[in-house]
Amino acid sequence: MKHENEPGIAQDPLAALQVLEDRFTQWRKNKSHARETIPVELLQAAQTLTQHLDHAKVRNRLGVTHEQLNRARARTTPADTTTPLNPSFVEAKPTGPMNPSPSARIEIHWPNGVCLTLTGIKDSPVNIMSRFVEGIG
Repeated sequence: MKHENEPGIAQDPLAALQVLEDRFTQWRKNKSHARETIPVELLQAAQTLTQHLDHAKVRNRLGVTHEQLNRARARTTPADTTTPLNPSFVEAKPTGPMNPSPSARIEIHWPNGVCLTLTGIKDSPVNIMSRFVEGIG
């Protein structure tokens, strides 16, 4: 939310930092107890400023930690929506012989870096994948 008389960050990030510093000061003066958490709106504004100014400068001026800014980033980063959670069709092609072997291995890699590895399978990988896909459908 943009506040009255708040400069645009892209046009003047130092002025925006000063305005945000004033908002942090006002919040600190009015908070109900010493260990009250910083409002998400202030942390998200600070996180946005780090895209235009040095991280350490923003943290020092606002009196926030690296961890607090990371939590703000996690709250504003949208979840990866490039791959549907329940695909309507998944094609499984065998890459080797169709005979089951005790050393069969299946690896599934997701775009977000997660990897699932199944080893020691007694059935063909295609049959295993077919049953897996049927189970999530």
